[in-house]
Amino acid sequence: MSLSTGQPQRPRIVIIDDEHELATMLSHALTDEGYEVVVCIEGRNALHCIKEHRPNAVILDVVMPDTDGFEVLRQLRNDPDGRRLPVILMSAAWRGHEKQRHIGATLDIAPTVVLPKPFELAELDRALLQLGITA
Repeated sequence: MSLSTGQPQRPRIVIIDDEHELATMLSHALTDEGYEVVVCIEGRNALHCIKEHRPNAVILDVVMPDTDGFEVLRQLRNDPDGRRLPVILMSAAWRGHEKQRHIGATLDIAPTVVLPKPFELAELDRALLQLGITA
C-alpha cells in the first residue's frame, strides 16, 4: 500500500524500445490495463532508467541502434538488483511461429521471456502473467 494515498501501488513496467510509436502504443495499452509505465527510447540510457524507476518488470527491444537489448540484459543480469527483475525481450528476429518462451531463468536470476514481433496485446498479457506481473 502506498502510504500517501492509501491505494495499492500499481505494478510499474519500463519499456525500452527505440521505436517510439510502438513504445507509446504499448504504454497506452498497459496504462489502460492498470500498470504504471515508463518509456525509455534509448538503449544506452536503459540501466539508468531501470535504476531510477525500479520497475516490477522490463519490456526490452533486442534491436536498437546504440546499445542492443542483449547488452542491456547482460549488464542488468550482472547487477545484483537486476538479477531478480523479470524481462520480456521483444524481437522481430524470432520467427512468429516460435511464440514466446522462457530463457535464462535460474534460482538466482529472474525469468526472461522472448516475445517475437509482431505480437498481439493478448500475447504480451500472457507473457506478463507468466512472469507473475498483474495489474
